[in-house]
Amino acid sequence: MTRQRDVAALILSMVTLGSSVTGAESLPLQFRPPVGQKQTLQVTSHVSTVPVTPSDTDRTERHWILTMELEPLAVAADGNVTIRVTLRRIQHKLFAIRKGKEFYMFDLDSADEKRRNEQQMGMCLAPIGESFAVVISARGRVQKVDTEAFCVAVARKRMQYEDEAIRRETIRIRAWGYRNEDEATRQKHLQADADKAVRAENRRFGSAAKREQLYRDCAVEFHLYSLEKLRRSLLDVLIPFPDQPVAKDGRWTAPVMMRADGPIELEGTYTVKSQDNSTCTIQVEARRTMEDQSTTAPEVPEEHRTRLAGTYHATLKIDRTTGVLLSKEASMDLTGRTSTYMPDIPSSGKILEITVKATTTVEVVY
Repeated sequence: MTRQRDVAALILSMVTLGSSVTGAESLPLQFRPPVGQKQTLQVTSHVSTVPVTPSDTDRTERHWILTMELEPLAVAADGNVTIRVTLRRIQHKLFAIRKGKEFYMFDLDSADEKRRNEQQMGMCLAPIGESFAVVISARGRVQKVDTEAFCVAVARKRMQYEDEAIRRETIRIRAWGYRNEDEATRQKHLQADADKAVRAENRRFGSAAKREQLYRDCAVEFHLYSLEKLRRSLLDVLIPFPDQPVAKDGRWTAPVMMRADGPIELEGTYTVKSQDNSTCTIQVEARRTMEDQSTTAPEVPEEHRTRLAGTYHATLKIDRTTGVLLSKEASMDLTGRTSTYMPDIPSSGKILEITVKATTTVEVVY
């Protein structure tokens, strides 16, 4: 639980950032979705990395799709909105292209029924259908994240999937040994053996409770649905509105989040390009230089950190009355350097000059 609170504090520190505004003042932009009106959004990200330095890899492709349902539950007197976020689908592909052939490092689709019984799929399926609560201010900033119930549910579902896999495998292996028994006796023995195998798995962790606690901790950090990844996905569907009203061509500055080698936060300029009675179109521009903060973990030596420079462009369409995002088209073109450095093999670090093209789209599914 302490780790969950720490992650929530990190989320708040990274998203409750201020903004400044210039230009004419006429349109008060606020996040105020109607209570009970659900919205299902699909966030699609694609990152293509091409080495300029000669390499055995032509390029690396990463596809990430997250479908999530947002349901406003309540609006407080201060304008803060409590939202229930439910994960509906995760798709993730990571592959390298070498001499025209694709080599997959990861390939997941939570809706793929044919692979549902695979243990790895079970672990990846655990968050699907589960929810966590978020409090969002009228200015589109995340104020509070409650993930405790989410982590408990994910841990228990992961245990359930693994237990089912253990039972199936135990029954498959032991079935031959009871082939001469009548069906009722055979099933009784097989179920007893399956139960025994699950208990043995719990003892391997110390107890069922300790196993669940470990999985709760893992839910915070698992690379597919870590809270940091969920936080970034939330930023994809929220707009940091200014403190003052704006008119057409009015602008303000606020953070922009994009994915490349890792998450990249930039200072963006938001400009109202058009508006009518129901919608408002906003353009976002941002730029980063090689001197900006590295996208690599701080424990990596400076000479092996990824450095990227380039531009970011996005077009956002929102509901003028509610401030709810209706669509988003974002792209980023970067050049720079990365490294093959691995902490446990210091001599592995080879510097590569690269180009990165990244896109993110958000669309309303229903």
